[in-house]
Amino acid sequence: MSNIAGAFPHDIWHVITGFDISEIGEIGLQAFYLAQFGLPFSGLVVASGLVGSILYQPEETGLLLDAVARGWHMGKQAKPLIAQRWEEMWSKPLFLFATRIKCNYHSVIVYNVLF
Repeated sequence: MSNIAGAFPHDIWHVITGFDISEIGEIGLQAFYLAQFGLPFSGLVVASGLVGSILYQPEETGLLLDAVARGWHMGKQAKPLIAQRWEEMWSKPLFLFATRIKCNYHSVIVYNVLF
């Protein structure tokens, strides 16, 4: 049960931030974590992702840097996701929640897709 509980916020944060589950999306989300929580592990993931990209997939480096910049910026601007009362938000549209916590990048995309 604890593994499910631990993975659950990570999966929801992918949706809220708009990062997919690709390698670039995961590193973008880690940049968000780094900005929100200052987790050393997140910094190491971002750094190792950048080194790996430069060495083994240089054509992807620009996309990765964009994701890191977007994740960092969004993490600095958003209200702390860890402090949200998720159970109170399930019945509300996602774009309203994203707007409330100031993840505006994703709320605009979701709003445009839904409406």
